[in-house]
Amino acid sequence: MYRLRTSFVAPIWKYIKFLDITRQAADLERQSAFQEAGELWNKALFVARRDANAEYCRHRAEFCLSSMFTRSSQVY
Repeated sequence: MYRLRTSFVAPIWKYIKFLDITRQAADLERQSAFQEAGELWNKALFVARRDANAEYCRHRAEFCLSSMFTRSSQVY
């Protein structure tokens, strides 16, 4: 008799989407586009499957969005 699988496995597209978003966010950080990178890290936070990945994304977003480079009133 066939048994239904009881554990949930996230679809592969979510994992691929997570990798794409995080790679793009990291690239934007390297280009000093911190505002856009922070927004992507926040987006990645909600598609992360593991708590450690979600926590990392939260920290990166926090860093990027609070970076001195995102403040419009910063005097150089």
